Amino acid sequence: MKAVGIPLDNLYIDPLVYPLATNDQSALATLDAIDKIMKEFPCVHTICGLTNVSYGLPNRKLVNRTFLVMAIARGLDSAILDPLDKQLFEALKASLMVAGKDEFCIQYITAFREGRFE
Repeated sequence: MKAVGIPLDNLYIDPLVYPLATNDQSALATLDAIDKIMKEFPCVHTICGLTNVSYGLPNRKLVNRTFLVMAIARGLDSAILDPLDKQLFEALKASLMVAGKDEFCIQYITAFREGRFE
Protein backbone atom coordinates (compact mmCIF):
# COMPACT_ATOMS: atom_id res chain seq x y z
CA MET A 1 0.00 0.00 0.00
CA LYS A 2 3.04 2.23 0.20
CA ALA A 3 2.87 2.56 -3.58
CA VAL A 4 -0.45 4.42 -3.32
CA GLY A 5 0.59 6.47 -0.30
CA ILE A 6 -1.41 4.72 2.42
CA PRO A 7 0.61 4.13 5.58
CA LEU A 8 0.41 0.51 6.75
CA ASP A 9 -0.68 1.60 10.23
CA ASN A 10 -3.85 3.07 8.65
CA LEU A 11 -4.91 -0.35 7.36
CA TYR A 12 -7.35 -2.63 9.19
CA ILE A 13 -7.62 -6.17 7.87
CA ASP A 14 -10.65 -8.33 8.65
CA PRO A 15 -9.66 -12.00 8.44
CA LEU A 16 -13.37 -12.94 8.57
CA VAL A 17 -14.94 -15.00 11.30
CA TYR A 18 -17.23 -17.84 10.29
CA PRO A 19 -19.62 -19.64 12.65
CA LEU A 20 -18.25 -22.64 14.50
CA ALA A 21 -21.67 -24.23 14.10
CA THR A 22 -20.99 -24.67 10.38
CA ASN A 23 -17.30 -25.66 10.59
CA ASP A 24 -15.56 -26.69 13.80
CA GLN A 25 -12.21 -25.42 12.41
CA SER A 26 -13.40 -21.94 11.44
CA ALA A 27 -12.24 -20.21 14.64
CA LEU A 28 -8.79 -21.81 14.37
CA ALA A 29 -8.54 -20.66 10.76
CA THR A 30 -9.32 -17.09 11.81
CA LEU A 31 -6.84 -17.22 14.70
CA ASP A 32 -4.15 -18.56 12.36
CA ALA A 33 -4.93 -15.81 9.84
CA ILE A 34 -4.60 -13.12 12.54
CA ASP A 35 -1.28 -14.60 13.59
CA LYS A 36 0.06 -14.70 10.02
CA ILE A 37 -1.13 -11.17 9.22
CA MET A 38 0.50 -9.74 12.33
CA LYS A 39 3.78 -11.58 11.71
CA GLU A 40 4.03 -10.60 8.05
CA PHE A 41 2.70 -7.04 8.41
CA PRO A 42 3.32 -5.92 12.00
CA CYS A 43 2.28 -2.33 11.27
CA VAL A 44 -1.25 -3.14 10.08
CA HIS A 45 -4.22 -3.68 12.36
CA THR A 46 -6.73 -6.51 12.54
CA ILE A 47 -10.43 -6.29 13.26
CA CYS A 48 -13.25 -8.82 13.29
CA GLY A 49 -16.98 -9.22 13.78
CA LEU A 50 -16.69 -11.14 17.02
CA THR A 51 -20.18 -12.59 17.37
CA ASN A 52 -20.03 -14.38 14.01
CA VAL A 53 -18.04 -17.15 15.72
CA SER A 54 -20.93 -18.12 18.00
CA TYR A 55 -23.82 -17.83 15.55
CA GLY A 56 -26.19 -20.78 15.91
CA LEU A 57 -24.71 -22.00 19.20
CA PRO A 58 -26.13 -21.95 22.74
CA ASN A 59 -24.49 -19.71 25.36
CA ARG A 60 -23.07 -17.45 22.67
CA LYS A 61 -21.60 -15.00 25.17
CA LEU A 62 -19.23 -17.63 26.56
CA VAL A 63 -18.04 -18.55 23.07
CA ASN A 64 -17.55 -14.87 22.20
CA ARG A 65 -15.50 -14.20 25.36
CA THR A 66 -13.31 -17.22 24.78
CA PHE A 67 -12.68 -16.38 21.15
CA LEU A 68 -11.91 -12.74 21.98
CA VAL A 69 -9.22 -13.70 24.50
CA MET A 70 -7.63 -16.15 22.06
CA ALA A 71 -7.74 -13.62 19.21
CA ILE A 72 -6.10 -10.90 21.30
CA ALA A 73 -3.37 -13.38 22.21
CA ARG A 74 -2.73 -13.80 18.47
CA GLY A 75 -2.61 -10.03 17.86
CA LEU A 76 -6.19 -8.88 17.21
CA ASP A 77 -6.38 -5.08 17.59
CA SER A 78 -10.10 -4.42 17.53
CA ALA A 79 -13.45 -6.14 17.31
CA ILE A 80 -17.06 -5.36 16.65
CA LEU A 81 -18.68 -6.53 19.87
CA ASP A 82 -21.49 -5.99 22.36
CA PRO A 83 -20.41 -3.01 24.51
CA LEU A 84 -23.08 -3.78 27.11
CA ASP A 85 -21.80 -7.28 27.91
CA LYS A 86 -19.87 -6.69 31.14
CA GLN A 87 -18.25 -10.12 31.19
CA LEU A 88 -17.03 -9.62 27.63
CA PHE A 89 -15.67 -6.20 28.60
CA GLU A 90 -13.90 -7.77 31.59
CA ALA A 91 -12.34 -10.43 29.35
CA LEU A 92 -11.27 -7.73 26.89
CA LYS A 93 -9.57 -5.57 29.51
CA ALA A 94 -7.92 -8.54 31.25
CA SER A 95 -6.63 -10.05 28.00
CA LEU A 96 -5.24 -6.71 26.79
CA MET A 97 -3.45 -6.39 30.11
CA VAL A 98 -2.03 -9.93 29.99
CA ALA A 99 -0.98 -9.43 26.34
CA GLY A 100 1.09 -6.41 27.34
CA LYS A 101 -1.20 -3.91 25.60
CA ASP A 102 -2.19 -2.02 28.76
CA GLU A 103 0.82 -0.14 30.11
CA PHE A 104 0.97 -0.38 33.91
CA CYS A 105 -2.53 -1.98 33.82
CA ILE A 106 -4.08 1.50 33.70
CA GLN A 107 -7.06 0.62 31.47
CA TYR A 108 -7.88 -2.44 33.56
CA ILE A 109 -7.65 -0.58 36.89
CA THR A 110 -9.62 2.39 35.55
CA ALA A 111 -12.44 0.17 34.28
CA PHE A 112 -12.58 -1.61 37.63
CA ARG A 113 -12.68 1.66 39.58
CA GLU A 114 -15.42 2.99 37.29
CA GLY A 115 -17.57 -0.04 38.19
CA ARG A 116 -17.54 -1.46 34.66
CA PHE A 117 -16.86 -4.99 35.93
CA GLU A 118 -19.44 -7.29 37.51
